[in-house]
Amino acid sequence: KRRTNVLLGFSAGKYYHGDLIERSMCLLLGLTGNWGKKGTGTRSWSVGMFDGAYLYSMKNEAGPEEALRVLNMRNMMAQGIKAQDPTMTDEMATFEMMRMSRQGGMVPPAFLWYYHCGYKDNWNRKEWSDPTMQRDFDEYFEESLDRGWWEGMDRPGPDTPPRVYFEVGGNTLRRTRGGQNQLLPNFWPKLKCIVTVDWRMNTTGLFSDYFLPVAHHYEKLAFMFPTPQVMNLTFSDKAVEPPPDTKPEVDIALMLAEKIEERAKAREITESRDQRGTVRRLDNLVEQYTIGGAFRDGEKIAREWIRDSVEVGNLPKDVTLDTLRERGHVRIKDWGIGAMAYSQAADIKSDQTHTAFRWH
Repeated sequence: KRRTNVLLGFSAGKYYHGDLIERSMCLLLGLTGNWGKKGTGTRSWSVGMFDGAYLYSMKNEAGPEEALRVLNMRNMMAQGIKAQDPTMTDEMATFEMMRMSRQGGMVPPAFLWYYHCGYKDNWNRKEWSDPTMQRDFDEYFEESLDRGWWEGMDRPGPDTPPRVYFEVGGNTLRRTRGGQNQLLPNFWPKLKCIVTVDWRMNTTGLFSDYFLPVAHHYEKLAFMFPTPQVMNLTFSDKAVEPPPDTKPEVDIALMLAEKIEERAKAREITESRDQRGTVRRLDNLVEQYTIGGAFRDGEKIAREWIRDSVEVGNLPKDVTLDTLRERGHVRIKDWGIGAMAYSQAADIKSDQTHTAFRWH
């Protein structure tokens, strides 16, 4: 009769066969009826309910009207996807849109490690491999590429080694498996410039050409990403000025954009073509980054994120940056449009803790 809840964290997913570990937990919870009731289920990584931050990168100008335009465009895309496959739910269509958008942006690091960091040799060592596998690692690897399972995401390829590497808050030489032993002899010699952006000197910073110190908590405006475990958007304000040589990430990125645009114009290079063939303008980089000059500091960006999150329905109508400065936090009102929020499959009750899968 006891109810069981698994507080998973995010460790199991990093183990070999971590997906099977997590599925086994879910199977056990399902067989014992520990789903969709208070005190049951599993908790792991899920983030969302602050849609203003995600809409921001899709806006061409400031203001709530532009947010509505982006939302309408997104809804039309979702309806188009569902029209092609009537069996698709809103959740499935949202995940499909995420998949489509990520083909042009972020990529998994496995291909960087495999092609450029020396991991190919490690992953093909039989004594380190799963003895139940009937083929070499490379055979599985090539099959996955031939079948198109990683189409658009298998970058950077073997013929396009990276030349500039920015480490922003990750400390790759310490946190990547193999770390210095693997990356320094295989990856570092290929790079022309290495930049670390962090609030403290770390291992990667010691091996970088440039170290850009970033403002820490209470030296800048910041939000903590809301999760279903907490159901609040929390805010930390700037309490003190950062040291003179330290700046928030927004300012660092703006200064880099200004310098890149300046040097591009001086060298008469107006555009660049990325690995996917997309042409990127360099002579108006600052205008692009600041959305027409509207957002040159963190406070204006924060106000826009909050206002758009209210528009989407994540936050109550009376919430502004000023009210968050007074309260420090606000309870989430609605899931909004995020893919991870859809997967909760439960209504938010203002006077109750959250439990996922109440719809099932």
